[in-house]
Amino acid sequence: MVEESGDTLLVSPYGKRDFKSHSVPPEVYKGTGGMEVNSFKLCRIIANLHHWDLSRSYRVPGKVYPEQKVAIFKLKEAEVIDAPRP
Repeated sequence: MVEESGDTLLVSPYGKRDFKSHSVPPEVYKGTGGMEVNSFKLCRIIANLHHWDLSRSYRVPGKVYPEQKVAIFKLKEAEVIDAPRP
């Protein structure tokens, strides 16, 4: 879910596995692991909202809330993490 302002993204579990869901490793909920979401459609929507360069990669800070089983990402605080691709 993207906040109306587009500033934050909330990711929560979905009980049914389908083509739109992403598997979350158990280590993420324990706070000992990381996760990458590779969804071109989702990335393009977020990039368009924030006018990001599609030839670059971004790291978006976020926090996992294990009791609520959600992660909240601060899209406005994204940082470029690589050089432009040719």
